[in-house]
Amino acid sequence: MSHVHVTGSHEISDQDQETDQDRETDPSINQEGVMDGLTEYNIREEMVRNRGIPYVYSTNIEFMKTAIHILTAWDQMMSDEDDWYGHEEYKYAYVMLNDALVDMCTTQEVRKYGDTPAVSYAKVIDKINQCSVLFDSDTKITICNLIHEMLDALVNALVKYKVTKTFPYVRSFIWSYLNTYKLRTAIEKAKIEDGYYLCLRYHQEEE
Repeated sequence: MSHVHVTGSHEISDQDQETDQDRETDPSINQEGVMDGLTEYNIREEMVRNRGIPYVYSTNIEFMKTAIHILTAWDQMMSDEDDWYGHEEYKYAYVMLNDALVDMCTTQEVRKYGDTPAVSYAKVIDKINQCSVLFDSDTKITICNLIHEMLDALVNALVKYKVTKTFPYVRSFIWSYLNTYKLRTAIEKAKIEDGYYLCLRYHQEEE
């Protein structure tokens, strides 16, 4: 398994920060009523059109949970009744990854994750969208390559280090991983491993 350095300390406590200096402008667009009656199919279609998660989903935990579960292939991953990946710790870590992503994308407070500067939910959504891959003639969207690699690294970290505050650690781990994820490598891997990927979208990694 690969390992990702999260911060200098492995006992991470992320905390909310409310100062004017760190508060970022809320980028959510005013779409009154736009989410009324949305189904999983509609959310998937909207994410494909948007090429990622719309900011407006940040105001509704259930819609965000559906969006994250679509991106991480939740139904497929959780359908295996046997030992998950052969190791229960992988299932445990996968569930935590999903829960943490939903939390990070819906918090309305500017928050610090580890030793990095405080960020808004919009910054987290932007990073996730940068890692999203469109496939099957632009009808489906996923971050599965990211999730599989992150899952390996997270399980390794949780086993190796004595983490007492697991959920804050996972959030900080995710933010660190999103900022260091080698997107070009993942895209090339997707091309090789998944021949049905017909359209790949990516952003240049930030310098």
